Order: sequence, then C-alpha cells, then structure tokens
Amino acid sequence: MEQTRSSRKIYTSIDLFKAFSAIMIIFLHANTLSISHPFLQAQIVQLFSRLGVPFFFITSAFLLSKKLQAGSLVQGVKTTKYYVYRLLKLYAFWIIVNLPLVYSEFFVNIKLPASRQWTLLVLNTLLSDTFPGSWYVTASIFSAIFVFVILRKRSTWSKILICLPFYVVVVLASLYARLLPQNFMLMIDNPAYFYLPTTILTGPFYFVLGEVLAKYEEVLVKQRLSLISVGLIFSWALLDIEDTFAVKNNWAFSTDQSFLLAPTVFLLMIFLIKMPSFKLYGDKTIRKFSTVAYFSQFWVLARFGATFYGMTRIQLTQPFIFGFAVLWAVALTYFLEKISQKQENPIKYAF
Repeated sequence: MEQTRSSRKIYTSIDLFKAFSAIMIIFLHANTLSISHPFLQAQIVQLFSRLGVPFFFITSAFLLSKKLQAGSLVQGVKTTKYYVYRLLKLYAFWIIVNLPLVYSEFFVNIKLPASRQWTLLVLNTLLSDTFPGSWYVTASIFSAIFVFVILRKRSTWSKILICLPFYVVVVLASLYARLLPQNFMLMIDNPAYFYLPTTILTGPFYFVLGEVLAKYEEVLVKQRLSLISVGLIFSWALLDIEDTFAVKNNWAFSTDQSFLLAPTVFLLMIFLIKMPSFKLYGDKTIRKFSTVAYFSQFWVLARFGATFYGMTRIQLTQPFIFGFAVLWAVALTYFLEKISQKQENPIKYAF
C-alpha cells in the first residue's frame, strides 16, 4: 500500500527511536556504567532503557492496526495471521542462533529430570522465553491473537477494560512482587517455572494502546506539541519516582514494568508522530538493525562478561562490552542483509 506523507513521517520517527531503544536495552543488559557511575547508570536505565520493549509493543500494534483499519474483519484476521506467521519464523531463526544459551538454561542450570527439563523448554517456547529477551516475541504473538482476533468484534474501549487487568497483574508481579503472597513470589522467582505473569500477559494492554493511537491518530496529533511535551516530561518524572520508591522499599522483583510506564510510552508515541517528516537514508536497514541488535546481544553479553545463563567466558569492562555488542549488531545486520538478498534464503527470517 502506498504510503502517505503522514505515514512516512511516522515511520521515520518510529524507526529512529526503535534503533535508539535497541541500543539502550544493550546498555541496560551490559550494566555499562554500573561500576564507574552507578547513579548515572540507574538514571539512564530508568529514563531510556526501560521504555524499549513497551515501545516495541505499542509500535507493532500501531502499525498493524493501521493495516487492519483498511480492510474487513475477515481480512483483518488474515493480516493478523500473516503477522503471527512472520513472528514465528523470526522466533525460530533466533532460537537456532541462540541455541547455546537455550541449552545452558534448560539443560545445565536447571537441575531436574530430563522429562521435566523438556517440559519446561516446551512451555517456555510457547508461553515465555527460551533465550533472554525472546519473551517479547511470544508476548507479541499472544497479544496479536488475543486483541485482533479473539476480541476483533469488541470496541476499542471494551478491549481496554478487558486488557487492563493483565497490565495490573504484570506490574504487581514485577515492581510490587514482594508485597504479594510468598507462594506467588516463589513461583516467579524460580527458574523451574515459566515466568507467565511477567511475559505473555505483558503485551495485550500495550497492543490496545497501539490500536487507540491508530484509531484516534488524527485527533491526537492535533494537540499542541508543548502540551504533549509537558505531559511526557511529567509522566516520565512520575515513572522515575515510582520505580525509585519501589526499589528503595525493596518491593520490586524487577523494574521492567510500572504503572506509569504505559502512559509514558503512549505520550512518547504521540510526541514522535508529531515530529516533522524527513528523508531517512537506509530506513529499511535501520529497522533491521533494531531487530538484530535486540536478539543478538545476549550471545555477545554472555560470552564477554555478563551473567546471562552462566555463559561467562571472558571478563571485560562493561563499557567495552556495550560498545562491542553494538558494533557486533551493526556488522551482523550488514552481513545478514547482504546474504538475505538471495532468493528463497532463510536468512531473511532474521528481520
């Protein structure tokens, strides 16, 4: 479908911030400044890195919703199935690339009978993650099916009411987990269980917000940029306060999800949509870089000094690891893009 001037503007701003978010997620996982400047590390993580995955959710749902609006309910189901099919191929490709991490997690780190190990692997593959970060794909698949297929006949506002409890559960299981019953904490803090509360249930509410953006885009972008900017800064500040307060009181199992995270990312999306359009050279490559950087980082981090899945081999300084992981993603994107240009090449599933 031919893009309008407005859609080119939207895609440009989103593509750039997605690439930036992918880099900030690597910054988070590499603990880049945790030793030399721990306060600066914490602030950068809270301001930028934590926005990455929720931003990916809303962006995916927004762009998918734009396509769904142009067709009937039947066509919408077909479009959603194609989206899910593409994600499944993407997931399969990166599982193969990250097989050493998968093996280490399920067959080395978890000391259980082989039958239980294989059961956990299957459950995690379908409902959680097999290698670090892959839960984003399973959550996106579940969210797309739930929001755009199962709830396809529901209004946008009824979808919000249906998906909001998922979001509340996810935040409670993340930022306020230690206020919950002890048995619940044992479940989400035990590698012998799949982390259902903080994985696939994370996506539906963000996907509905993406639909809201697509449906009411014209109304939202007419709001004054100064008003949106003030709202975004205010929401961002409250998000930082919420996370800091929960961590200081030892309530958090993780700061991946917060109550203020969804409104902050929602306002950020409106802000980016309003940005002036401009010609972006290599926009497709930038989109591919975002994907490759996100899924390839963990092998590099585990290999050169991080603690993912017990794969540490070479101890290097965190800033060096961060820089190497980014450069690795750039080089790998270039390499994969070159060899994927051949017809019927499975490497194309990397993006």
